[in-house]
Amino acid sequence: MIDFGLITDNERLLKRAKSVCAEFDYSFMSWSNLEEFFEAEQHCKMITFSVDGENSKDMAAKAAEAAQLAKAYCEDGYLVSIVSKDIPRDDVEFIKKSGVNLVFPEYEMFETSKLDFFASQILRAKYVPIKDSDLLPDTVLNFDLYHLMPLRNKFLKITRKGFSIPADKLKKMQEIREFYILRDELPDFKIYAEKISDDSHSGVLRKCRAQFLEFSGAYLDLIEMMCDESQSVGFEEGKKILQNCQNMVVGLAQTLAQVSGTEVWDIINNSVIGEFGSVERMPAVAAYATHFADKLEMEMDVLINIIFVILVMDVGIIKLSPDITRKLREGKDDKFSKQKSNPIEAIQN
Repeated sequence: MIDFGLITDNERLLKRAKSVCAEFDYSFMSWSNLEEFFEAEQHCKMITFSVDGENSKDMAAKAAEAAQLAKAYCEDGYLVSIVSKDIPRDDVEFIKKSGVNLVFPEYEMFETSKLDFFASQILRAKYVPIKDSDLLPDTVLNFDLYHLMPLRNKFLKITRKGFSIPADKLKKMQEIREFYILRDELPDFKIYAEKISDDSHSGVLRKCRAQFLEFSGAYLDLIEMMCDESQSVGFEEGKKILQNCQNMVVGLAQTLAQVSGTEVWDIINNSVIGEFGSVERMPAVAAYATHFADKLEMEMDVLINIIFVILVMDVGIIKLSPDITRKLREGKDDKFSKQKSNPIEAIQN
């Protein structure tokens, strides 16, 4: 199975996708049309296809048909449809009913960094690392447990939900030290952590880490929702998700107050596989803010306002051009062009 598959005869789209896959080290294959894709019988984690047409209805019909066919080899894959121009909301919803997860107008592929962000979430941040200290022997897991095979860039399921890990096996597994669970199963992991935690210091650390991981997952869900303009989400629904994140921060703050400054790093470090950049690091920044806020005896309503600013301050980066975000990721700030001090001169140039 490869990471990123692209079905298009658009050379510009092909170049853009290759660039993303090369930077993030995703395995990549492309096909000019659906017939070539079927002949290859290639399974993909993320399959992207482009369609054009005389009008929006025509594009929607083509996208829906392509999605149904692509599902034959990507049953569990994430489907992205690229349409040649903006189309009405009704047509977008028609496409998504056929199994497409995300719809992009073509210009967004080149003018924004949405492809970079969503690919990182779909292909890597789908799995979240937990530590060996998060597990106890002979306790039933309510989530699947994975191990990362770096040389093959593959996640291998080592324990299924509903099973426990005997003490001798867990001792051998601890040589790995870090395991992975699906981001979708973070709420289940939190329930597990609360069941096995007690009032001991290690129990508090375990509970605190589970709270932070759940918060990180909920935050990334919020960012995906905000950046997916093909998704119909009302203001109240978005407000509810944000409120959920803020409530998690309150619980996290109360637990973080029981750990030392050095232990905060143990809780937050390696908490998510993020490649896109600062947007993915915001939960860690927020967690540190809650820790120091407690030391400063800051009032909770003030803390929540600070957390809100931290969580949303870098979201706009996703809508910047790929050239800009690539330089940010590579730390090439010196490569940005300098702003002209004279506005008239800047306009003339």
